[in-house]
Amino acid sequence: MKHALDDRIAEQAIQWLVVLRSGTASEMERQRFAAWQEADPAHAAAVQRLQGALGSMALPPVADPHRRAARRLLDTPSSPTRHVRRALIFSGLGLGVAALVDREIPLSDLVADMRTVTSERRDFALAGGYQLRLNARSAVDASVGARGYDVRLRSGSVLAVAGSPSGQLRLWSAAGTVECTGGMICATLEPSGAMTVAVLEGSAALSTPTGAVSTAHAGEVRRLGDGGIEKLTLMARNVAAWTRGMVEVEHQPLADVIDALRPYHRSLIELHPEVADLRVTGRFPLEGRRALHMLAETLPIQVKELGGVWVRIGPR
Repeated sequence: MKHALDDRIAEQAIQWLVVLRSGTASEMERQRFAAWQEADPAHAAAVQRLQGALGSMALPPVADPHRRAARRLLDTPSSPTRHVRRALIFSGLGLGVAALVDREIPLSDLVADMRTVTSERRDFALAGGYQLRLNARSAVDASVGARGYDVRLRSGSVLAVAGSPSGQLRLWSAAGTVECTGGMICATLEPSGAMTVAVLEGSAALSTPTGAVSTAHAGEVRRLGDGGIEKLTLMARNVAAWTRGMVEVEHQPLADVIDALRPYHRSLIELHPEVADLRVTGRFPLEGRRALHMLAETLPIQVKELGGVWVRIGPR
């Protein structure tokens, strides 16, 4: 069983990797890194898991001031009242080195069986004709079951297609479980922990840990959460629009559109509560800045970009 990395140790390991992969690490820093690994088996284990998950993938470029900040932070003794994520300031906006890296490569899912990074959609072909498509910044674990595949949605969104008319597919998260035979389902794990499920082909049996059960047919959308299973009036095709590189909404809150765009932006997007509930109808491309420009042209909002790492959306 895979165990989650300790936050403090994981961030320290990432900061070491930023320094060591910068191309400017000194011999003394390499010796200190070796000593840090030897000081605690958990340190070495964290580095091994992170390096194994990153493989040959390069970390995003980090400017000299931020590399120096990482070095200063590594020189600061640990303190219960001063955690790593609070200590490193990036461009005056409070972004730590680990947070900067996370905007490119989601750190919480480095050990997932299948995953994507920011602005990346990816298809995975499994044995028996089963197929998975992951949205940007998404992750799943998949294993072969008795009569099909068992897929755990760890984060983001996944489109799952059964391998044959009789192929069974079980998709689950902490919010609940979806089971179908020979079907196609799209699921999204929301920040609240709830899971939205759109049935695109066939039918699916849904259940939650609290005992709620339901059946959804092609074209229907459900949300599984603490309150049970809720039937949504959304169109299944629109929920799965990310698979076509789009976000499609009909009289939905602006917050829904921005949430769909976040996995495609390396910048952090801040949405002012005053405009979050503005109703939006339309089709918007996920990649690039075009969607934000389109929204600014049609809604009473203004979009400000700060330093290439922060986007603020507020009232005009």
